[in-house]
Amino acid sequence: MATQKGLESAVKFTKHVMTLSGAGIAFIASLDIHTIGYYQRIFLVASIVLLALALAAGLLVWSRAAMMLSARHYSLEDPFLKWPGLVNLFSFAFGVVALGIYVGIKLAS
Repeated sequence: MATQKGLESAVKFTKHVMTLSGAGIAFIASLDIHTIGYYQRIFLVASIVLLALALAAGLLVWSRAAMMLSARHYSLEDPFLKWPGLVNLFSFAFGVVALGIYVGIKLAS
């Protein structure tokens, strides 16, 4: 059975992922995109969409965890916590990879 500490740790990790997703979007917003090619544009748009999805899913996890803490229900297998948490994690990971590929193409050209 999950404890309160486990749920609080999951929320803390989600906050860190949301912070890094926001930083990735802020980095993308500061780029000069007028001189990029077709493939660079694809990876840049993919990274923006994936990082924004990670932020949205993180907000769902955060709000569900707050409701669960107030109700003293600490199950990490709750579907309204588990699935947005997985979306948060994987969309962040793939968004960072897409951003890295964009930067790699930009540096190579």
